[in-house]
Formats: sequence, C-alpha cells, structure tokens
Amino acid sequence: MKRFWPRQWGLQIGAIVAAIVMVFGACELLGWRFLRGPLSSALTSAAGVPVRLDGQFRLYVLGPPRVHVATLDVGAAQDVPVDSLLRAENVTLKWRWTDVWLAARGGPIVLKHLAASQLKANLLKLKDGRASWALGGSKPKAGTPLPRVEALHLGHGDVVWIDQTTATHLTLSANSTADGRGMDVTAKGSLRALPVDLKAHADDTFALIQSNGASKDVAVLVDGTVGLSTVRFEGTTGGLSSEQRLDGMLHLRGDSLASVGDLFGITLPQSPPFDLQARLAHDRGVWQLDAQKFVVGGSELGGAFKFDSRVSPPLLSGSLTGSRLRLVDLGPAIGGKGGSAVAAAAGVGAHRVLPDRKFDLPSLSAMNAHLDVEIAQLDLNTKALAPLSKLQAIVDLKDGVLTIGDLRAQASGGEVSGSMRLEGLGGTAKWAADLTFRGIDVARWLRVGDKTVAKQAPKGTSALAKTAPVSYLTGELAAKMKVAGSGQSTADIIGSLGGQVDAIIKNGTISHLLVEAAGLDLAQGLGILISGDDALPMRCARVQLAAKDGLATVTRGVVDNKDTTLFVSGDLSLRKETFALKAVAKPKDVSLFTLRSPVHITGPWSSPAIKLESGKLAGKAVASILLGAIAGPAALLPFIDLGSNETDDPCTGTAKAQR
Repeated sequence: MKRFWPRQWGLQIGAIVAAIVMVFGACELLGWRFLRGPLSSALTSAAGVPVRLDGQFRLYVLGPPRVHVATLDVGAAQDVPVDSLLRAENVTLKWRWTDVWLAARGGPIVLKHLAASQLKANLLKLKDGRASWALGGSKPKAGTPLPRVEALHLGHGDVVWIDQTTATHLTLSANSTADGRGMDVTAKGSLRALPVDLKAHADDTFALIQSNGASKDVAVLVDGTVGLSTVRFEGTTGGLSSEQRLDGMLHLRGDSLASVGDLFGITLPQSPPFDLQARLAHDRGVWQLDAQKFVVGGSELGGAFKFDSRVSPPLLSGSLTGSRLRLVDLGPAIGGKGGSAVAAAAGVGAHRVLPDRKFDLPSLSAMNAHLDVEIAQLDLNTKALAPLSKLQAIVDLKDGVLTIGDLRAQASGGEVSGSMRLEGLGGTAKWAADLTFRGIDVARWLRVGDKTVAKQAPKGTSALAKTAPVSYLTGELAAKMKVAGSGQSTADIIGSLGGQVDAIIKNGTISHLLVEAAGLDLAQGLGILISGDDALPMRCARVQLAAKDGLATVTRGVVDNKDTTLFVSGDLSLRKETFALKAVAKPKDVSLFTLRSPVHITGPWSSPAIKLESGKLAGKAVASILLGAIAGPAALLPFIDLGSNETDDPCTGTAKAQR
C-alpha cells in the first residue's frame, strides 16, 4: 500500500515552514520596517485623517504587539486649518489584536499604552462646529471619538485648545502621572473671553475627551483664577468633547457675581465681593447648583438652582433663600453703585440722591428665569427704615421682562404686599409697582426723626445714665402706591414717575415739640424744652400724592392732633430731586407769643432749606408796633392765636379744603 504523503513532500513542507519561521523571525528581529507604509495607510483609513510614521520605525507582533516610531503625526479632521491634530516624538504604541479586529468592524480605536517624550496637540473647534479631533472614516462626522488610550507616559506635552463657539483660547502644559493614566496640567489663556490661570489634575486624561458614550467619569481637581475670581473644584468630570458631565464641590470667590455669569454664559447681577461654596453638577447642557454657603457683601444667602442651556434662551429656575439680603449688595443691579461705592465727584452729580447708573438692559434678554424667593430679612440699606422680614416672592424673567409677583413681607408688625415689573426691551426700561402697606407700626419701622433721651440711674447707685430711643412719630400705617416710569437708570425712572400714592397713619402720637416748632409757638415751645417732650395723641396723618412726568403734587397733606392741624401743600420734583412745599399750622388752643407763619421747604433733597414766610411775620410785627404806641400791652395781641374749634376730620373727605 502506497503512502498518501510522499517523503519528499514532507521535506518540502518542512522546509517551507522553516523558511517562513526564519523570515518571520528575521522580520520580527528587524522590526517589520517594510510595514511602515501599510500601517500608516491602515491608520489613515481608520482615523479618516493622514497618519504619518516618520523616522526610526520598529514593529513587533509577537508577545504584546507594539510599535516604536521616532515621530507620529496625526492630521486634523474636517479640514480644520491647523498643522496637525497631534505630533509626538519617540512614540511607543501598544495594543491588543482583539481591539484591532473590533476597530476594523467599526468599533473604537483602542490603544493599550502610549508613551512619548514630547507631545503637541491642536484642539480647534470652529464657529460652524467643525473640530480637529472629530476623527472617523472617509466621511468624518462631528463627535466621532478620539482613540481611547488606557495608559499614557508623557515626558512633556503642550496643547492648544481653541473653541470659537465659546471664545476659549487656552494653552495647556501637561505631564503624566507616575501610573501613566492621570495628568497634571497648567492652563493659561482665556475661557469665555475671561483670563484664566489654572492648575488641574485628572486621574484619567484620555477618558475625559471621549464621546458617544465612550467616556467615563474621572476624578479631577482644579484650582486657580478665572477672570477676577478664584475657583477650586474637586469632584468628577467626563465627556469634555460632548456631554461635558460634572459633579463635585465648588468654592468660588470674586469681586462680582457678574463675572461668574460671564463664565457660565448666564445673566447674574453686578455685586460686591462674594464667597460661594456649593455642589455643582452638569450633564448634557443642564447645570445644577446647591449653595451651602453664599455670602455677597453683607448678605447671607443660599438656594438650589437649575440652568438649562439646551433651550433658547436658556432657563434659570429654582429657589433663592437666605437669612439676610442687603439691598445695597444688589445696588449695581438696580442702577446703584453698590456697597463699596464712594461719594460722587463734585458738581451736579454730587447732590443726587437717587442712583443714576444705567441698567444693563440687554442682559435681561439673555435668558429666562423662574425663581421662588424666601428671605428671612431684607435690609433696605437706610437708617430711615427698619428691615423687612419673612420676604416671599416669585421672580419671573421672560423675553426681557422681569416680574416680581406675589410679593409679601412683614414690616414692624404689619405687612407689605404687591408686585413690580421691569421691561427691558429696547433701549429704555419701563418700570411699574403696585404695593400695599397694612398695619405697620410706624415707631418701629420709620426711624426718621428718632432721638435718644437719657434715663437717670437709680438714686444711691453708681450706675451711669442709660439712653433709650424715642420716636417723634407713632401709629399704624396703611398705604397704597401704584406708580410707573421709564428710563435707563433708577434716577431716570423715578424722575418720570406717574401714578398715585396714598398713606395714612392712625392711632398714633406726634412729638409736641415738633408741632409747636412748626408754628414757632415760643411760649409753649420753651415750656416743652424745659419740662420734656411729651408726645401728643394724633387723630391722624395723611399724605396723598398725584405724580405725572416726575412731578409729585401733594393733593392732601395733613397732620392733626388736639392742639394743631398742620397742612402741607406743594410739589416734589422727582426729576430734579427738589422740594417746593409749604406747611401751615392751624392751632386749636389759645397760645401767647405765637409767631405762626407759613413754613417753606425748598431746595434739593440732599440739603433742603426751611424758612418762614417773611411777609406775614413782618405784618405781625408792624401791627404790634402800632398797638404798642396806642395802648402799650395791646402790642401783644398780634402774637396771640385764639385757635379753632373745628371738629371735622381733616384726613377724610369731609374736612374743609386745605388751608
């Protein structure tokens, strides 16, 4: 029986196998240099961009497959105008054959290990959305992932990151960590047009820039300055080229909240220096911030906020809370100068009371907002008024119109309620307010005219005399204000106001000294100064104003008690910030040595002038001289006021016309 395999065939096959092994071994020993071109072509086809392997080349396919090349140059995707996406010197690449098989069937390009002594990268994203890193097939698409690198050993790397869609231009200097996965980076340049000087650490650098679900969250630490703010973030992030996930603790300090809004692309007001500690999260265009500590100037705030950048315009929602909010800390936002402002320069502006800083109206249209507000105390930034408490409101900003609705606050035993509206469309703001005041204790809330009196220490003790505040005015205040105006600043709006104001005080008292001083009643005035200032019961006090084009006319101004009724008339110029008022005191009792004459209050709000109507006073003096020449003591008659027995309530419509 003949053998199936002739002996010579076996020898031939053995020789062929031996030759193949020898050739393969020789190629392995020499590093498969002839495969430089085919490998470059394969990488070019997989990446969709030119990939060149220059200089010394060694490829090993036995054991862990790897390649060594003097220079690796990867071209930019989508015709983005940069020299190359990546250029690396003294490069070693390691991979797995299973990953190559998957990549050939459309899977991601995975590199087990990448080492380089030097690396330069150009990450450029154009305004039209094209990006130098968008690698893929012959028809690359935006968002195609970069090759995934499991370990990186980098002597030194320089990365230029330019994103024209966000006004970002950063130069990053990087060095890999000892384990080859993480990276220490310094960043200088601009982010959203703000100057940047940051240091950062990431546990897995290449994982940060994957997309289409290939990225994972990586522990990061960022510390440095952005604009005029210092920032520290410690947490996790991922998908920087697509989803831009973020979650961690943020500590942010700076000179103004507005600069932070510029960083994140949201509208925040100008403010005094701030300090924020919060948990910050971001996923696919939605930011969330939970403030644990939020100090702005002297305000202590908190809250939880959500900012959705996926819609146009972006939407800010959530709740603003806090133990204290000072109005001065939002001064620039409402046209003021803020807590750190100094007095105005000499000239007309130095006498202005109302802030005339122009509003940033375009910012009102940059986003929409819906916030629930709950503040324990609202400091109105004036010694004349006590703070409001338990402030609640709903703030809506939509299409450039800011509305503060369902406004409620407690004020010294009473309540303030109503709404306000600011329309920022066009170049001129339109403002309107509809406010109601009920049951407010004037002595506790209105501090104008308060004085301090001494209380003697008990006899026989060495204790010092104590002082206690005494109010010139007490009672229960009720008021209604419905006004509207327009302009480019707070001063402009107040200076153009039109509408109605009606305020009345009941069941109160008024300083006896103030009433007598208004009438210049010397006999009673001197007696009060000697015996002390006893408050007189007040029937009522009422002020009604009708405003038009910034001129507020007193349609009813009256203060009434058992001794005197004081009538006030005239105008207040809200545009020029001046007084033109006249006060006339009509007594209800007989008073000797009176020099009663109308009192005129004129001049600017900041320094009004108060003077008597000299004509009537001179008339009394002439009459006194004539009577004195005739009958001696009769000269006192012009200075005796017999008073009035009028019983009508001058604060209501039943009273006679104002004198």
